[in-house]
Amino acid sequence: GANSAWMKAFVSTGTLVDRMAAMTVLIQDTPVHSLEHVESLISFVKKKGSRRQGLMALDTLRELLISDLLPENRKLRSFSQRPYDQLEERASGNRDVRDRRLLLWYFEHQLKNMVAEFVIALDGVAHDTVLATKTRALTTAHELLLNRPEQERALLIQVVNKLGDPEFKVASKTSYLLETLLHKHPNMKGIVCLEVERLMFRPNINPKAQYYSACFLNQVILSHEESDLASKLISI
Repeated sequence: GANSAWMKAFVSTGTLVDRMAAMTVLIQDTPVHSLEHVESLISFVKKKGSRRQGLMALDTLRELLISDLLPENRKLRSFSQRPYDQLEERASGNRDVRDRRLLLWYFEHQLKNMVAEFVIALDGVAHDTVLATKTRALTTAHELLLNRPEQERALLIQVVNKLGDPEFKVASKTSYLLETLLHKHPNMKGIVCLEVERLMFRPNINPKAQYYSACFLNQVILSHEESDLASKLISI
């Protein structure tokens, strides 16, 4: 309708703030028909030379992914993982229902690929030379890891790697963020400690990275049932 046309005009001709706001509204209103705007936001994050635009897109995507686009309790599924053999049965022979289901499956497949692309772009921002910029990338990766299971491993690697950041403020903040992650998701202790161990024993690793890693591992709270993990920490 007229509102949609007006919003789309803003996406093309408005100021940067207006364009981001219009994209957000269009994506929230009808995600299935707005993947092109998700793609545009990712391209802003990837684009070199405009930190303000990239960070605005970063914040916008983070909010959209957590609030509107990603399921809370499962990862997105690719198109090939779907039960095609059950499609006709689930649709009860109704062609419209079948096509709608296929459309949603395809939408989720596309969104899964875009989120993977965004996480790669986020890693690029995390290596920026400006402290505030890479800190924003770190906290974004942490928030996604904390709240949604999608791209969990890639995000965890990104966050753990920042224990080796040359800026002590970033490394110290990373240690704190990993503590908050384990406070909310205690079942992740084993996998997080394993990833930190991998960082600590990389060839040519900076001693400061090992120091901040040891500081983090020292803060892991263990229960009496986690004697294996306790032994592992002592051996590390």
